[in-house]
Amino acid sequence: MKRTITLALAALVAVAGRAQAQEPKTFFDYLESAYVVGRLNAAPPLKYRDETLLVYTTKVLDILHAQVGKPQTLMVVVELPAKGDAPPIKPDTPFVAPVVLLPEHAYWRDNLPNTPRHQIVGGTRYIFTGDQVTEAEKIARPFAATLERKKAERWPDQSVAIAAALSSSVNVLREDAARYLATHPVLFANMGDTARGQLLAYLESDAPLDLRGRVVGAMADSHEEQMTPLLEELVRRDDPIGAAALRALERVGKPREASTLYELEKAKSAPVRAYALEALGARAAEDKRAFDTVTAVLASDEPVEVRAAAARGLGRSGDRDAIPALTAALGRGDESAKPAAAAIAALGGPEAVSVLKKAIEEGNGDAKIAAVIAFVDLRGDCPGCTEFLEQQHASNPDKGVRDMIGIMLELHKKHEHGS
Repeated sequence: MKRTITLALAALVAVAGRAQAQEPKTFFDYLESAYVVGRLNAAPPLKYRDETLLVYTTKVLDILHAQVGKPQTLMVVVELPAKGDAPPIKPDTPFVAPVVLLPEHAYWRDNLPNTPRHQIVGGTRYIFTGDQVTEAEKIARPFAATLERKKAERWPDQSVAIAAALSSSVNVLREDAARYLATHPVLFANMGDTARGQLLAYLESDAPLDLRGRVVGAMADSHEEQMTPLLEELVRRDDPIGAAALRALERVGKPREASTLYELEKAKSAPVRAYALEALGARAAEDKRAFDTVTAVLASDEPVEVRAAAARGLGRSGDRDAIPALTAALGRGDESAKPAAAAIAALGGPEAVSVLKKAIEEGNGDAKIAAVIAFVDLRGDCPGCTEFLEQQHASNPDKGVRDMIGIMLELHKKHEHGS
């Protein structure tokens, strides 16, 4: 049953992962794919459908990039949510935006001029006006200039353009440069000294933490040796970016020595301590000091992030002597219960089975659900586990637990019948 449920849940996670991966495009993606991106100027609109459907005759004043030819005039369609809402385009006011062709179907044909029609993509986020016009053109032009080349020939100049955009005065362009870089790690291979300096300056700035963290992760994905000095510079930081750099270096085969981990375990930043404790926990089977340090933290009042990392590390250690400490962590029933339960399942064996069964029956807070989720990943054989889950599905007083078990049993049933 374990294999059935694990595979089914893995499939669900993969679907969710694909959905999450389909994040909104960036301005640079639109530069590559839009019908035209350029500086535009719209005349006052024609109004249809009770003034909620506006059609702007729009002149193309300057082309940054076009898929075909050199368009001169566009018919830009804007649909307002309700009559009287402010339109995103101001007539006779130049703006920069990416534009796509609309499909020729009835919805757009009704009552509209019988000419090709267009739409700005990305919503108001990608309508640049005022002082932003000059900045958008400055950022877009060098990137657009690469698009006539083959992909591999584009990368060196694209890396220069994207690195420069990381310091743009327009937030949207700066954020989109980071998002584009995070999904195109090949650009790290083509960065010269100036671009690497701009990248480091961005990572040490006050830009959104999640974006900077994603860029650091992409640096590891690139497996480019020239990124190592930058990551080594970042690990000096006692903050989330320092922790991200530590994890990135570990992913590329440059983990910290045990002596360094003991120093990092005393850092002020919870993310740095979390990294150190997870790494020490993974060494617990052969390092008693590491075992004692990590299990003590697991029982402490450290932030959940730190205790969860300690649990994950012990789960990687293979040391079943850690199960009692993990059981106590699971019993607290807080947000560290899930990593504690997962670690117990990873260690496996009869004691792990017994602990998780008891948590499903008697656990408090998050412990019950955590134990149910971990149950499907128990290492090794688990005789009688299907029968135990069926019994709990029928009798457990916690509806959330019954529902979770029901999902697992249904997945198992469908698999057995080949559906």
